[in-house]
Amino acid sequence: MDKSTLCYTSLFCEENIWKLVEYLQGNNSIIAQDVLFIINPNRHIAIFEQAISNSNLPVIWDYHVILSAYTENGPVIYDFDSRLSFPVDLQTYFSSSFKHWYTLPEEYRPYLRVIEALKYFKNFYSDRSHMKGCIDIDEFPDYPIITPEDKCGILSLDRCRFVVDEQDFESLIRPNDYAERFVE
Repeated sequence: MDKSTLCYTSLFCEENIWKLVEYLQGNNSIIAQDVLFIINPNRHIAIFEQAISNSNLPVIWDYHVILSAYTENGPVIYDFDSRLSFPVDLQTYFSSSFKHWYTLPEEYRPYLRVIEALKYFKNFYSDRSHMKGCIDIDEFPDYPIITPEDKCGILSLDRCRFVVDEQDFESLIRPNDYAERFVE
């Protein structure tokens, strides 16, 4: 898959992944599995192999969003902002992007909020207010704001990217725990 032909807007990873899930609907050879919000309570997560990094150092994001999917070759990850291939084998992505995560200071260690891809596609909503005043309006996506099909089960961007309380924190998993689900 050539990512240059897909919908992409810098700094809008959550919408890029939503648009990718939309694109994959009806594709029988690629099945979107989970949308993964990479977060932590401190809002500083370290990810290696990001395209904007000019060295072997991690990039520190406030959050990041990727997609896991199944292909005929097995589980893969789609990360528009990675310098790894697109898609990349799930195990390669996790071992490269989260290498040495356990040696990082706790404030940078990543956790995953796992959301089933179809639920995300049907329920995700963001009014883009998190970027207002941070970037010029002409840098925003050129398509309308994504609105959920199901108004009852709205998944707001803030609900997905923030850790709101201890019970919410307990529902998060470490990247290696997610990757281990796919080890045969």
